[in-house]
Amino acid sequence: SFGGPGGNIIIEPGEIYSERRFLPKWCEFEKPGEYILTCKRTIKVLDANKNTYDNDEYVDQPVLSTFVVTVRPYRKEAMQEVIENLGEIILGEEKQPAFDAAQMLAYIRDASVVPHLVKAVELKRNAGAALKGLSRYPCEESVDAMAKGLEYRGDSFVRSVAAHGLSKMKSQKAVAALIKALDDNDEYVRRGVIRSEE
Repeated sequence: SFGGPGGNIIIEPGEIYSERRFLPKWCEFEKPGEYILTCKRTIKVLDANKNTYDNDEYVDQPVLSTFVVTVRPYRKEAMQEVIENLGEIILGEEKQPAFDAAQMLAYIRDASVVPHLVKAVELKRNAGAALKGLSRYPCEESVDAMAKGLEYRGDSFVRSVAAHGLSKMKSQKAVAALIKALDDNDEYVRRGVIRSEE
């Protein structure tokens, strides 16, 4: 399990509740073919009139779902089209689709995602995921984007991801940005910098 909702969710009779999950966070498919995936989770259910602070009042409700995923052989031309389409979505006005597109691009292992991930960082469209994706590509564009990530005021998560990514880069630019980040007021950002020096 990778966690769940941060609070109670009230479901009225007849309503349907669902959660979205990004599959590549859980598993990676190395070969084409059909895969059967089984998802299991136990949800804590509580009558709306009960005391939410009393753990004994909750009832365990197991949930099971099975589905089939078809992984097709890699075709560069088709993948380039996917990458370009996702890049266009990042530029759009709707935040959630742009957020999702940046996350998907971050998991595609193809260097042509770099300019789109850089744009996601610039536009602040799921910059954390975009920076994680860029950390796989030790090029000047990635380093510049991560240096910008270190300047995200009010978002220590993005800054810590940027510091961790820069720690993998073998460049003077990365070193200069990391030295500057030693003065960051967030402990996790500073830890990312210190790890790069070990």
